[in-house]
Amino acid sequence: MSLADRVLVMRDGIVAEAATVTLGRPRSLVDPVFTRLRAQLLAWLGVDGPEPETPRETRELAAALRDDDALSGDTLSHLNREVIRG
Repeated sequence: MSLADRVLVMRDGIVAEAATVTLGRPRSLVDPVFTRLRAQLLAWLGVDGPEPETPRETRELAAALRDDDALSGDTLSHLNREVIRG
């Protein structure tokens, strides 16, 4: 799905499920729309996959917000890149 514009799932030699991937590029693996589409695809395949790993920078940002600490410039730069890519 990172590169696909369309996802097809086949069962018994026929297309059983189809989804169009409308996300822009580059795609963020932590984008909520991407995550929901990934979960739907795994459900169609009958796979109970683990939730995707949260990037270290996102975990650090969440911890900083919980602790009400000042955010570092590096953390803010990463957040800005994610928002712009999102």
